[in-house]
Amino acid sequence: NQRGGTRGLHKGVGRDPTVRSLTYLSGEYGKMCDSGRAAAAYRRALDLAPDNTNLKRALAGNLLQNGKQDEALKLLQEVAAAVPEDYRSRLRIAQIYRQKHEYEQARTALASARKLAPDDLEVRYDEVNLLDAEGDTAKAIPVLQQILASTKKSAYSTGERANRSVFLERLAYLYRTTKHYQQAVDTFTKLGKLNPGLRARMAAQIADTWRQAKECQKAAAVIDPA
Repeated sequence: NQRGGTRGLHKGVGRDPTVRSLTYLSGEYGKMCDSGRAAAAYRRALDLAPDNTNLKRALAGNLLQNGKQDEALKLLQEVAAAVPEDYRSRLRIAQIYRQKHEYEQARTALASARKLAPDDLEVRYDEVNLLDAEGDTAKAIPVLQQILASTKKSAYSTGERANRSVFLERLAYLYRTTKHYQQAVDTFTKLGKLNPGLRARMAAQIADTWRQAKECQKAAAVIDPA
């Protein structure tokens, strides 16, 4: 079985470890959801190749999945210092600082990522996340509106539709949070049209939006149309 095979591989790696074999071992542990052993294998690989930035990125990702933000942050900072063009590591640093509520450091790291990749969707969307986390939800709305406007097309691939669905739903929530209820309803409606599989859930969100607006008749009409 898989666990037995991995134990056998682990014994073999222990006798003659290489970066490649340890990286493979970590991947196998990852498939088994054994994040502790996966991290241990990455650490052993880093002992053999302490300047390997790919290993540092991989270990940082593993650590983030297990809530070890400070350890992951240190590794990503090392990667960012070693690879000046690596905007993704800078973006991850910004995200960690945001999650730690250290917004000034988050904004500095995000600005660095944006300078390297101003058109990257994930970088642009993280500006929305940071503004919202900082309590500037009203400022986050036009940033997200611009993302949607600049990526609008007559037809979308599966991935593009998935991204647009995420952006539209987030925009609707931002509208609702700032009590722009009609705009929230309109945006939920757009999402239902873009992704028909979400129509039932969007109807529930629309009804909830009208309830929050204390428009109970409109909420009832959505749930039980005449």
